[in-house]
Amino acid sequence: MSKLVWIVVGVYLAAGIGWFLVATAGLSLTSEMALVEGAWGLVPALTASGGAFIGKRGLAWAWLWASVFFTTSLAALVVFFAAIWPSL
Repeated sequence: MSKLVWIVVGVYLAAGIGWFLVATAGLSLTSEMALVEGAWGLVPALTASGGAFIGKRGLAWAWLWASVFFTTSLAALVVFFAAIWPSL
């Protein structure tokens, strides 16, 4: 595995955790809305990090698979929060 893959993982994780901390104001807001807004950054970042490990042959493959997983998980969150969440 290329050591550059860890850079892709680190960038996505840092962005996702940063988004979550900003959305929850450093975890001082724990309302449902703040946690849902934080999920928009944290969940895609975690799945993108997993996607980077699938494309572990090189940096370009890692970015490609991380982007595919990121986009797919964003689409899944849109479906979940728009269609499934209101009926729960």
